[in-house]
Amino acid sequence: MIVLAGVVLAIALLAIGGGFYLLFFAGPLGTALAAPNLTGGLVIAAAVALLILASATLLDRRLAAELDRFIAGRGPSPLRDPGLTRAYGLMVLVLLPYLIYLQLFTLEIALLIGRMIWDALQTASTPWALLLTLPAIVVIGTIVGVALGLIFLVLPPYGPANGLILTPREDPRLWQLSRFAAETLGTQPADVIVLSGEPGIGVSSPAGLLRLFVGGKRTLFLGLPSICDLTVGELAAILTHEYGHIGHRDTQWAAFIGTLRTSLIITLATIPGPANLEAQPLLVALVAFFNPAYWTLRAFVSLFLRVTGEFSRARETLADLEAANRFGGAVFDRALLRVAANDVVFQELVADRDVPALLRQGRSIDGFVSWMQQIYRDELGSRGLAQLEYRLLETGDAHTPDDLHPGLTERVAVTARVPGEELPDDRSVEMLFDNWAATDEAVTRLYYDSLVSNG
Repeated sequence: MIVLAGVVLAIALLAIGGGFYLLFFAGPLGTALAAPNLTGGLVIAAAVALLILASATLLDRRLAAELDRFIAGRGPSPLRDPGLTRAYGLMVLVLLPYLIYLQLFTLEIALLIGRMIWDALQTASTPWALLLTLPAIVVIGTIVGVALGLIFLVLPPYGPANGLILTPREDPRLWQLSRFAAETLGTQPADVIVLSGEPGIGVSSPAGLLRLFVGGKRTLFLGLPSICDLTVGELAAILTHEYGHIGHRDTQWAAFIGTLRTSLIITLATIPGPANLEAQPLLVALVAFFNPAYWTLRAFVSLFLRVTGEFSRARETLADLEAANRFGGAVFDRALLRVAANDVVFQELVADRDVPALLRQGRSIDGFVSWMQQIYRDELGSRGLAQLEYRLLETGDAHTPDDLHPGLTERVAVTARVPGEELPDDRSVEMLFDNWAATDEAVTRLYYDSLVSNG
């Protein structure tokens, strides 16, 4: 598969290089900035898209077949096939020059339309000249959108960590568990640990194209609601999954993909098109609807989501197996299911229901974990929690092509029977913090402060 991916990468790069020459230099179809050249460039763009899509589909089927054999006990763990993940990586790398090519292709479209408008203005009467200002607005907006997208591709926006930064001096036991989880995989632990009021657990590194090769400061994000009532052993399994991402360089890959996504989103949000001109006058919106530059990049979105979704799901599966191999599939699955339940309880019963209702009364929640524990105790009970977990497994049996994670049931099926050495520590994660109640209240206040600042 690595050979196939290498061949695809080489063919795609040659085709993209030919497209650049065709668009910006004198080519066999005539001079640059001419309709025949744009037609040739569009053919190249479509061919490269089909090539990437077909190759990514083959990789996805290969991984699915390996997982099926592994689950059935007829094949080795996909962890033993590094060539598959490297092939996925090459597919993702192709997206960078392809995105740049499409952005410059849309710029070429805008310049060609702009030249046609300029030529028409030289002979148009005043009424027609005023009418030509409508497509001129679209041209200018497209040029600005492409420029912004290329700028943010090189200089992605940076936002500070949204949460409470936990230091080794204040919470040494948590940091010790973090180092232990990293050491079980032979990798480096996070440089920064942030406890957030939002649900979710993950690792990240700064965004930017160079981060794929040089890395950066690694941050571990712990969602306060997500770790509610976990045991130390269960959190160790979850942290090992996260550090499996670091060991596989997934944080750099995620930063790389995130940079491409940011550039694409900014370009599409700026280029005049049907998605961002609803409040504009009817004639302007009508002209913008037919902006070929917008639709060219919009078509790339599906390909981008498909390829990056497959890549991300493969990395999640490998990180799951890393954790299951260390602490056993049963422990990891129990932790995974409880985190999923915590996230649902927080989102549906706390963030969407209780927080708005209390704010309307001029009240707020002092601590999210204590509030969730009360919900579990007085509202759901053990039967309600079991029903919620059953619902999560029933609805999490599959993923869509652009999901970043496999379905919850898929993840459990892959790891359920993996043996490992369970960490016999059933103490609550609260003991990892020197002052859990104060930490709970401080992070909850930060969450409310964020609500106020975001309106």
